[in-house]
Amino acid sequence: MSANLKVVSTTTDPMVEISNAIKSGTWSNIEKDVDLLQFVVKPTPDTYNINVNRSLQVRLSTLNLEFIDRQVKKVQNTGNKTGLKMPVLVYFAKEVEYEETVFPSDSFALLDRNHGVLIRVNCDIFTSDCYVINFDDDLDSKLSNIRTLGNLLNLVFEESQSTSIDNIRTEYHQLMDERVDNGLEASPSSEENALFISRYQFINSASLANFVGGHKTGGRRKPTWVPTEVDKMNAETNIKKRYSEWLVMSPRTCASWSGEASGAATWDTINKINDKVVFIFYAKTKAQEEKTYQDKIETKFKGWAERYHLEVKVIFMQPPK
Repeated sequence: MSANLKVVSTTTDPMVEISNAIKSGTWSNIEKDVDLLQFVVKPTPDTYNINVNRSLQVRLSTLNLEFIDRQVKKVQNTGNKTGLKMPVLVYFAKEVEYEETVFPSDSFALLDRNHGVLIRVNCDIFTSDCYVINFDDDLDSKLSNIRTLGNLLNLVFEESQSTSIDNIRTEYHQLMDERVDNGLEASPSSEENALFISRYQFINSASLANFVGGHKTGGRRKPTWVPTEVDKMNAETNIKKRYSEWLVMSPRTCASWSGEASGAATWDTINKINDKVVFIFYAKTKAQEEKTYQDKIETKFKGWAERYHLEVKVIFMQPPK
């Protein structure tokens, strides 16, 4: 499947608008006197480092400690703090997982200027006004937009701490992952490609084609995982170990939920005098992978269990990690 790399014109890019507003100092959502110590840890009495559980890492490179040390000395020697930009925070109203780190509901995470925060605390500046970006309202609840905004903010950074082609590739691949998760072809649309090229002027259509080729799907839509007979046997065995006092039904396709599974279980519970039943299902189509489809199955079996005075659990098999 070839990637759709035709560039179309675009008039607005919300992420560019947010980035420009922050860079120009016109972004209006500001949290006053934020305690910066919540975003750092102190591995030794004389050393600060970024708290990775409170930071949204968007660049692949690590902190440049030599750069931080130079800037600290510059501030200490001159007293000039004009190079210290306001930190940027993302506010999560609901719990969100990003890069294997869980950010709790009603919390802030540091998005940009990690170097700047470390420079401040090493200069004994422990509070600062901060720009605040709302994950739901400003970033449309998309993880890829976290990386997009971080990359855009890092395009201009003192002493060439800038966004690289690897950072852009990672952002593009995260967008592709989101498309696959939503049941779409992995290759971004013409409009999405146009946004990338307008954001980052050092890439072009050939760059995006290489990004697509380097993605785990190669630009194709991710197929539905269907378990083998061995997979089904192993799943049933493992679940029987966890629910040793339950009647565990053999794995069946999601499409069989409307009659076959419950009918077989009814007779088995009567014959075995068992009032606890586990149903195991697996999807064979993209539609059957959808949460709404699977929720419908669970709701059906809850009603069935109430009718026969049973306790029921419904487990959907997942592809191996």
